[in-house]
Amino acid sequence: MSSAPSFADPRKRTPRSQSLRSSLHRQIRKRKRADDDGGDEREEEASDDASYSAGNDTASTRPTSSAITTLSAAQAHQFRVAGHDPDQPLPPPPFPHAPASSRSEKKLTPTQLQRELAALKPPLYTSNLSSAARLPQSASEEGNHLRKHVVRQTMEVLHYCLLRGDYHRAGRAWKLILSLGRGNMKIDERAHSRWGIAAELHLHANRSDEHASGAQSSKANDAMFSEEGFKAARMYYERLILEHPFQQSHPKATSALTFYPAMFSLWIYEVSQASRAAIAAAETPDSAEETESEEASDSEDNPNRHVTRREARILAARTDELRRAREIAARLDDLLASPHYDKRPDLLHLRGMVAVWVGDLVAQIHTSERIIDSDAPCEEDAESEEDAERAEHIAKARDLFRRARAHGGRLSEGARQILDAGEG
Repeated sequence: MSSAPSFADPRKRTPRSQSLRSSLHRQIRKRKRADDDGGDEREEEASDDASYSAGNDTASTRPTSSAITTLSAAQAHQFRVAGHDPDQPLPPPPFPHAPASSRSEKKLTPTQLQRELAALKPPLYTSNLSSAARLPQSASEEGNHLRKHVVRQTMEVLHYCLLRGDYHRAGRAWKLILSLGRGNMKIDERAHSRWGIAAELHLHANRSDEHASGAQSSKANDAMFSEEGFKAARMYYERLILEHPFQQSHPKATSALTFYPAMFSLWIYEVSQASRAAIAAAETPDSAEETESEEASDSEDNPNRHVTRREARILAARTDELRRAREIAARLDDLLASPHYDKRPDLLHLRGMVAVWVGDLVAQIHTSERIIDSDAPCEEDAESEEDAERAEHIAKARDLFRRARAHGGRLSEGARQILDAGEG
């Protein structure tokens, strides 16, 4: 009796469905093999078993039918995930890893890529390849590098001149920097608070011209800034406000919200300095002849002999200061009526301080007029009128201080005292 074989013949494989990745991978390999062997694909498929027996390496051969039937679930899952058909031989090492690249890929800059696209037939043109496509052409890259070096060196000269107080040379250095920056190298005055340096140079513009010409005067030395310097600095701020308006898409950028407080602060300082200089000049007689004329007028028999020319000039200086202060208040009111500015605590606080300033000037002018005018009403009525007008401005200032504090602003010591006095 014949004994049964120890192992049964491998069962016939039943056709099974392939995954999409496996089918695509097999089609690609068949197409590649057809290109390499010149159409011998059918002969290789017919002699599949023979080619397996004459395989080169066990690591690169495919498993036999019996081995396929004994694939575990984990192994079958690996074949399926890799998209590799078990009927096909395994790729040589370093499979499953990708081979290491022998050469480094050349990275093209946007300018080089545009040049290569333009060399095609037909040529291709891209207007905005990327944000870096606005870089200069390679032919001018060396010139741009030299320009950057010159800008850095000139900035050092600028700061050195500012430290020494040589505003004439500092202004020339700043003009050179602005002339060097053009195109993509244009100097942004907002970066690193350079606009503050430019405003300071405008303030000292008149003094720098006098320093360059060698002219010196006692009046110019007494005043820190000239009227022309104040005007030039304010016009510079006005230009920055027009060039860089506030944009809701960039709320933290340096814009008109930054320049307005600086411009108004400079404007207030200009008016107060001019008034202080006028009052100081009025209190000091210009010559001995003026003193003699004042004494002669006092000795004459007239009802206004106590009124001197000095007091009249002081009153004129304060009246002019009040007029200019009201101009600043009107400009601030127009600005605070527009959105994005009505909730700025620094502008609200500044407008409140201007209201206090106007109220004090009104009281001082009324007092001077009452002293000068002999036909003035009684003191009680005049004082009550002064107090009422000043109280109106102080009440407006308190309201502005409350709004500034409600929007997260920090009040000055004087503003807190005025606010506490009204609440108490």
